[in-house]
Amino acid sequence: MGFVVPLSTSSSPRRHLRHHLPSRSHSPRLLSWCSKLRVRLLSVGKTREAWLDAAISEYARRLRSAVDLETCWARDDAQLLSLIRAVPDSERVMLLDGQRGRLYTSERFADALFREWERGGSRLSVVIGGAAGLPRELLTDTEGNRASGGFWQGRQAPLVVSLSPLTFTHQLARLILVEQVYRAWEIRHNTPYHK
Repeated sequence: MGFVVPLSTSSSPRRHLRHHLPSRSHSPRLLSWCSKLRVRLLSVGKTREAWLDAAISEYARRLRSAVDLETCWARDDAQLLSLIRAVPDSERVMLLDGQRGRLYTSERFADALFREWERGGSRLSVVIGGAAGLPRELLTDTEGNRASGGFWQGRQAPLVVSLSPLTFTHQLARLILVEQVYRAWEIRHNTPYHK
């Protein structure tokens, strides 16, 4: 069983966000190790730099045997919020916020990433804000305090991560995140990539 959310209402061909719910007969722990992992990046705006797209594509190519990497672009914060609402309750959500997020070492980030995949049935959506950062609604109740009417009411609070105390463009943050996902995979598999 799946659902579709349109990403664009323009006259160009529609791109859709598809998600198939995991079978109830499999636990999230089993899915983490038996099915391909997925990271869906939800972001406002588009990458205008060819070199960024090339670098992200290279990491996606390296990960493709084990991790599906998908990017869904939103025109504005309202469309971004709609995309996040369409994420199933069973799937984990990670917010990137340089000021409020938790800083990790690469090793700790790898642990957190695999833990989120396990909790989310091998599925994780990562939200990257636009030039103005994340929509305020997303950060109101992220500490588990899901007050009446809050964005995360009735859902698991997301993991809020900071890639660095430095400020990056959302385009560069996407590249850094994808490299860290690749690094996490390599750390977990004890390869020489992470020294």
